[in-house]
Amino acid sequence: MDRENFIQSSVRIRHLEKSLLTKQQFERLADCKDLQEVIRFLNETSYSSEISKLDRIENYETILSNTLNKTYKEVFEISSEKSIVDCLQFKYLYHNLKVCVKEKLLNEDFDTMYSLFDRNEILDFKQKILDSNIDISKYYKMALDIFEKSKDPQDIDIFLDRECFKNILDLVKKFNLNMIENYFKAMIDFTNIRTFIRCKRQKQSKEVLEKSLIEGGEIQKDEILALFFNEIETLNIKFKSSSISKVLSLIIEEYKNTSSLSNFEKYVDDYLMDLIKETNSINYGAEVIFAYLIAKEVEIKNLRLVLVGKVNDLSAEFIKERLREVYV
Repeated sequence: MDRENFIQSSVRIRHLEKSLLTKQQFERLADCKDLQEVIRFLNETSYSSEISKLDRIENYETILSNTLNKTYKEVFEISSEKSIVDCLQFKYLYHNLKVCVKEKLLNEDFDTMYSLFDRNEILDFKQKILDSNIDISKYYKMALDIFEKSKDPQDIDIFLDRECFKNILDLVKKFNLNMIENYFKAMIDFTNIRTFIRCKRQKQSKEVLEKSLIEGGEIQKDEILALFFNEIETLNIKFKSSSISKVLSLIIEEYKNTSSLSNFEKYVDDYLMDLIKETNSINYGAEVIFAYLIAKEVEIKNLRLVLVGKVNDLSAEFIKERLREVYV
């Protein structure tokens, strides 16, 4: 992928980065006394235009979803190579496909569960998956066939998650960019580690674990499967030379002490944020586009933590402990 093609788009993204919320701003948000004060604070940031559309502050989720949708559309227009945005949109595409499959099976309307779509885009998506000439329609039909055979809703998620990561890796390998490929390989590794722990905790069979594990990570699927009859604590011993070893140790230590994975996602998000921060030393390139989208997603996740925390009257310290590392 030619870096020269990203000079102009990188300049525009660097400008957008200036509006990202900082760690200090998130700490101030956590210190706000209530939801209303948080909204007032955000009204002085890049979120002001979305806040102005709010009918009630309790409907703050619309700020977050609209901002994410707007960000993806804006960056898609800016990027000279649309596939950079596509590789991050895949997770939303397959999430929406899961929603559509479940709508079909349950004969219900789940429009509020779709991501990155407005009302017209939801209708368009539903029409596309019924069109045999559209690639995504084959996964829809395959998911329905899988459920028809197994009658297990979990098999829908397993199948679509596997296909999602496969398509992502097929795409990013063409980029020949280590940071982006390492990002998704780490995601697969963490997904498989969580699957292993949950299968052990729920006393699932080895066959369930085998069909649930995803190929393509740094840690081979067979290496994880081989540990099925071992204690969970052996994971960080077996994979101590892997790239995720330090985070894996934190995950295992927490699980050993609490029998919980409550901080799992935070550990993973912080690790992945450290990966994309390497982009700060790059003047221009596809990585700049990629990193900004991740940074915005994490920012929105942090805002949701703050907003939900204030609605539930959680302490500032509790909220701060759960905030993810930010890009700026």
